[in-house]
Amino acid sequence: MNFTPTNNHSSVKPVISKQSIPFVPTNILSEKHIPANSQDTFFISEMSKKEFNVENWLEEPLQADFSSEKKDKITSLFEKLSGYQQRTLARNGMAKDDHFLSVTSKMNSDNLDALVNVADSIKINAQAIYSIVNEYYKHGKRSEEEKLQQFMAVLNEVPPEAMNKIISQAGQYAKNVNLFEDRDLVKDTYTQESVLLKKTSSSDDIQNFMSAVIDSEDPGSLVDKLNQFSPDQQNNLLNVFALDQDIGERTLDSLLDKSDKVKNQMLSFLGDVSSKTNIFADLPIFANSPSDKAARLKGMTEYSFKMSIDMMNKTVSLLENFDLSEEQILKMSNDLKGLDRNEQIAYLDISTMGLESLLEDSLDDESELPIDMTEHQDVMSSIEALRENSELRKAVNDARTGEDSMLKIESEYQESVIGMISIFTSLLK
Repeated sequence: MNFTPTNNHSSVKPVISKQSIPFVPTNILSEKHIPANSQDTFFISEMSKKEFNVENWLEEPLQADFSSEKKDKITSLFEKLSGYQQRTLARNGMAKDDHFLSVTSKMNSDNLDALVNVADSIKINAQAIYSIVNEYYKHGKRSEEEKLQQFMAVLNEVPPEAMNKIISQAGQYAKNVNLFEDRDLVKDTYTQESVLLKKTSSSDDIQNFMSAVIDSEDPGSLVDKLNQFSPDQQNNLLNVFALDQDIGERTLDSLLDKSDKVKNQMLSFLGDVSSKTNIFADLPIFANSPSDKAARLKGMTEYSFKMSIDMMNKTVSLLENFDLSEEQILKMSNDLKGLDRNEQIAYLDISTMGLESLLEDSLDDESELPIDMTEHQDVMSSIEALRENSELRKAVNDARTGEDSMLKIESEYQESVIGMISIFTSLLK
């Protein structure tokens, strides 16, 4: 039996319209923007022409009402820039921004070039998790232009020395951005969605740095601290900042005085936790079982945003509250890197809840923090033995997500873990 395929277009005949179809250019202004005395049927902006003419652009309807003073500032700025740079600033709106014009008027050529490169680079989206958190969750659908305006507002407020440091740092990150990344991705996948959902991006560092600067109470100090880390370490740090500004600041402070080896190990782990976060992990629609659905509803799945924040927070808390030796920190980071995500969660829960339970009195007195663990070698030895016990890690993991999950409320889960720690501790004696 032969069937006629439903998607065969060979028999479809074109319908000839009786009306002519007018040519409409892709970059035009609406009718309300066309000058009343214009003899043309449509208006093509300088932005769409091969050669960008600043004077003509300033006379276009969207710029025509600018004051003569503002036009002079724009003209003066554009005289220092290439045609491509002029078009970039016209495209992203920075040429019209008063903060931008104010800052650039007293800027040397190196800083100006760096700043224009920064403005151009953030047309490339960061990977999906960082774009969603920073441009939607934290700042409510912040556009590229709005982010640049906020960044310029910071530069306009900080002292000149801090401004120079911020621009220089941002310029270094902007150099690493592939400006054709999104175009190539669409070309390869044939979908615009691939740009919005990408898992890696050359613009992560510059996008995350700008977000961190905008949200920082002391941007100059932030840059000074970042510069005490290598480029790879900075990348991982900025990944942490991208998910949570406070944890990023605490991570920075906790690792400042540590050896390069410790910085590498700890930041490799924390950056990995951040970058593997799945912003859709909490959606029950993706659940495979009732217990998995319960976990997703409470943001307790291993790759959820909430869980990533929890893992990073507990890791940094261990560094803040307990004065661990380099050897102990390296062993902990090596252990964590060798475990899968669920076991990493259990390892951190055993470490934090175990130490908090066994050293509760000392933790209550903030003046004693961080606790010198050389005075509590027996406690540290017990914790190391407990978190390295695969049976305990499995029991803790089952309490969080297994069939006998105690996820009714988080405190029940904590009580369950502390109870298991107590039982396993007694077995070690």
